[in-house]
Amino acid sequence: MFNYKKDKAGFYATIVLATLATVIVAASLVLLFMGISQGQWDYYNLPIRFILGFGWLLLVATVLTRVGIFRMQMLKKRQANGLKNQHGELEESSPHGQSAAPHQ
Repeated sequence: MFNYKKDKAGFYATIVLATLATVIVAASLVLLFMGISQGQWDYYNLPIRFILGFGWLLLVATVLTRVGIFRMQMLKKRQANGLKNQHGELEESSPHGQSAAPHQ
């Protein structure tokens, strides 16, 4: 079973996501307020869009990386539990974690 207390990759991915989101919002707001205070907020429109677009790509890449790591962990766990038979086909397992396939 999955244990959230031992999920280091998820913990670090969450920290990266929170940090990225905070930096993206803070940088966008700083540029927006600078533009408003100078009366030329259109001048900062392109940098704000660049920050938001690039930040969005970084956030998506972080989430996809975490999903990939989680998938690898699931496959590794499945192989460690021996849920594949000799032909590489998945065996059905009972609710008690024992294989439902007949033993030879």
